[in-house]
Amino acid sequence: EGTIRKHYSKSCEVFLLSFGLEDLRRTADRSPVTSLADFEINLTQALDLIKADGVTVFWASPPPIPRGVSSYCSELYDDYYAAALEIMRSYDVYVINMREFFEQRFSAYVEGSEMELTEEMNEAAAEQLVSAVIFFGAQAF
Repeated sequence: EGTIRKHYSKSCEVFLLSFGLEDLRRTADRSPVTSLADFEINLTQALDLIKADGVTVFWASPPPIPRGVSSYCSELYDDYYAAALEIMRSYDVYVINMREFFEQRFSAYVEGSEMELTEEMNEAAAEQLVSAVIFFGAQAF
């Protein structure tokens, strides 16, 4: 909670949250750096802090972990994604499904072995995020 509190400003009306991918980075013992239980606690604490101010929150789900990347626990992605999605729904957070976006638009990335996004992928992802915030935002305000 301390890191989130340090970076969070109560002056915003909209907060775009991207949460989860780095929690799945693999440690030396092959486990994720953040357990699923701690991930859920951290996410809940972040949302408690942000939503307490009446801020409209959007969650950009993390892109899928490419199948050939071994430095992340890709086998746990679905579990963390499902937990985050359930929490987001319980907090009435708008979900921008970047997982599905990457699977449909950049299937070679999903099948690849590199985590780094190309300039084309970054631009397309930014466009997707802005479009979703505008679309959902028009409904929220």
